[in-house]
Amino acid sequence: MGIYHFPEKNVLRNYRSPFTELNISEIGLHDLRNIPPLLYTRKQDYFTLHFILNGRGTLFIDDKKYDLQENDMFFISPYQPHKYYAVPSDPWKYFWFILTGSLVGDYMKDLLFTRESPVYRCESPDRVKALANSFFSNNTGVTTSKEKMFAFFFELTAHIAGERQPKNTAARTETSDYIEKIKNLIFINYANPDFKIEDLSFMINLSHSYLCSIFKKETHISLKKYLCDIRMEQALDLLLNSELSVKEIAFQTGFTDSLYFSKSFKKQYGVSPSEYRKKR
Repeated sequence: MGIYHFPEKNVLRNYRSPFTELNISEIGLHDLRNIPPLLYTRKQDYFTLHFILNGRGTLFIDDKKYDLQENDMFFISPYQPHKYYAVPSDPWKYFWFILTGSLVGDYMKDLLFTRESPVYRCESPDRVKALANSFFSNNTGVTTSKEKMFAFFFELTAHIAGERQPKNTAARTETSDYIEKIKNLIFINYANPDFKIEDLSFMINLSHSYLCSIFKKETHISLKKYLCDIRMEQALDLLLNSELSVKEIAFQTGFTDSLYFSKSFKKQYGVSPSEYRKKR
């Protein structure tokens, strides 16, 4: 078991993330010996995921009571009535994520967190604590990059996904875990024109060559082509289901040059974006 030293309080925010599907707006760490308890029932307009590093506390959510302790996790959905507070004799310390976006509910459901099932006790907590220790030790200010926030979040949730596999099914291989994380990160970041394969390497903590190699081996398509395909698929959807101009669609799908977007679109689909839209 590792020995970890966390600060009493640290809250890091990502003010500049442009993503709406799955966004991490805040990651925080609190020692409840020094913070007033949340004794009143409240609702919030975002998702939160908490992990208890030590101590004990009580959670009320949808009028259900949960007595929580070290290594427990709890998940709160938007507009879900809740309150929670530390046990005075053994106050808890936890870190949390504030999550927003249209994909968060489904993503957390894949981890078996739902409104009806909001609590889970981590079976291998040392990995989670090591990730948290590394993140908070290396990010001591009030802001940090979205890449670092997403890297921490996806490393943690990949670990939890591995734990929560149904016992009667084969565990996913390490490689397939990487492929899933890569696809998630690409879908979240495709609209950012500055997003590059090198950014994926940093987020996943794999070399560029190895990252490209395992992705091509498992999916039979290059990472560059997969990213382009995702952008084109989103462009198709916007052409059919929005009134945005071709230039606006180009910018919303990760292209900085609308002419290059139109040429790439025609090369892939045989018609220009404008011609495709006329056929809808």
